[in-house]
Amino acid sequence: MNILLSHEMNFTHFELIFFYNQKEQHFPGRFIILTSSFSLMFLKTCYSYSLRLSFNRLSSIYWPMYYPKLWSSWRLFLLLAWPFPIITVYFIHFVQYPTTFALDDEDGVMVGSYADPIPTFQSWFIVFLSHILTLILKVSIVESLASQVSKTEITLSKFAQVYFVIILICVLDELILCIANEFGWIAAYKYGMTFYMAVESLIIFFPPYTLLIISSEVRKMFFVFIGLRKNDLIVPKITIRVTKTVI
Repeated sequence: MNILLSHEMNFTHFELIFFYNQKEQHFPGRFIILTSSFSLMFLKTCYSYSLRLSFNRLSSIYWPMYYPKLWSSWRLFLLLAWPFPIITVYFIHFVQYPTTFALDDEDGVMVGSYADPIPTFQSWFIVFLSHILTLILKVSIVESLASQVSKTEITLSKFAQVYFVIILICVLDELILCIANEFGWIAAYKYGMTFYMAVESLIIFFPPYTLLIISSEVRKMFFVFIGLRKNDLIVPKITIRVTKTVI
C-alpha cells in the first residue's frame, strides 16, 4: 500500500525534453495534465510490480506449502490485476487538474506542481496517511513476531524493523516538506524533496533484496538457484520392497 500510493512529482527525460520550450520556458497546458498524470500512473504501476514481487518472495518463505496454490489459477490473476483499478481511479481523478513547472536557473532543477492547491493537499494527504498506516502495520508485525523463536519469524522481525526505520525517516522528511511549504522555505523544500526521492527509491528497492542480506537461508537458496552453489539438501533414498502373495 505504501509503495502503491507514494506520490512523486518526477518525470521521464523524454517528456521533459520533448515538451520543454527553451524560449518561452513553459510547458503547453494541454500536455501538462496528460504528461504529469500519465507519469504518475506509470510510477504507480512500477511500484505495484515491486510490491507484488516482494509479496511473492515473502509468501514463498513464510507459506512454502501454500505457495503453488496461492500463485496459480484465479488467485494469480487477482494478485496481478488488483493494482490497476486503483491506478486507473487515481489517474482519472488527477488528470483534470493542470500542472505548472518552475525551472531553477541556479542548479537546473525543474519542479512540477499542481496549480490548484486541492490536488496537492489530496496527494500529500494520501502519501502521509499511507505511511502512517504502514508504520502502524510494521509495529504490529514486530510485536507479533517478538514472542516467536523460530528462525523464520526472527528474520521477518528484522525485516520489519529495518523497514520501519526507513518509513519513519520518510514520514519525518514529509513533515519537513509540509513545514517548508507552509513557511515558504524554498531551499529547505528543494533539498528535502531531493532527499525524499532517495528515500522513496530505497523503499521501492528494499523489499526484494533485504532478505538476501539478513537471511542466510535465503542467500543459500538464491545462490543455488543461479548456479553459484550446490544444493546441500540431502534427500534420503527410500527403498520399497514388494512381497508377492501366492494364493
